[in-house]
Amino acid sequence: MNMKEFFDFSNKLLPSTIQAHIVDLNINRLHLIKGVYQKMESPIFFKQQYGYKLCDILDTGYPGLIIISERMKRILEENHLTEWKVFPIKLYDKKDNE
Repeated sequence: MNMKEFFDFSNKLLPSTIQAHIVDLNINRLHLIKGVYQKMESPIFFKQQYGYKLCDILDTGYPGLIIISERMKRILEENHLTEWKVFPIKLYDKKDNE
């Protein structure tokens, strides 16, 4: 990869795209953003707050903390992109369906 390439993943904050928030209010979101989650119980539970469209990248309301699909994870891994971490999550809709 040419080191001059830079990829920015962002959200247009469309009202149609799902935004999910962490269910457990005691979880330190700053630790998750920094990648310090080894001592946390997993998976981390998220629940749909807004929107209805499921995309490969979902916003959580915190910069640097996004939810990605398995497809997006595979693309990042196959292209050997680095400097990102993942942790297991469970995502629930507004009716508590996984």
